[in-house]
Amino acid sequence: MDQARFCPKCGHALNHDERFCPNCGYDCGGKESKEAQREEDRYRKERKRNDRDRSFHSNTALLALILGVLSLLQDPIIGVVAIILGNKERKVDSYARIGFILGIVSLVISLVLYPLEAYILLQYYSSLIPKDSSSSGELLSLLATGASLL
Repeated sequence: MDQARFCPKCGHALNHDERFCPNCGYDCGGKESKEAQREEDRYRKERKRNDRDRSFHSNTALLALILGVLSLLQDPIIGVVAIILGNKERKVDSYARIGFILGIVSLVISLVLYPLEAYILLQYYSSLIPKDSSSSGELLSLLATGASLL
């Protein structure tokens, strides 16, 4: 079985009978050119190595994406891990970029929502305290009840 031929200059796929690359016009020399064959073999090895590297990057990027989604649903600390993993590969893989962005969104949301949630809970529990009550015992019991609900 014959292997596919590629242009050594641009990497465009060639038919077996093509001497010139239809993409860039490089003289590939047909089947009789040994130098063109060596360059093509070199290109093929480089392409295989890049494919192998790309599969490694996509695993890391996929993990960053999964952690980014989980950070939105669960804990913003997971978002920090998604940011770290996504930052390593964000220029190479779109999954890593998405995981990186989701991790940042998770942190921003947690920085906005957690204080807002605390403020709302304080407003709610302060409305439960009777205005004329001056005893600290009632206040402590109400606060303890609120803390147990959290």
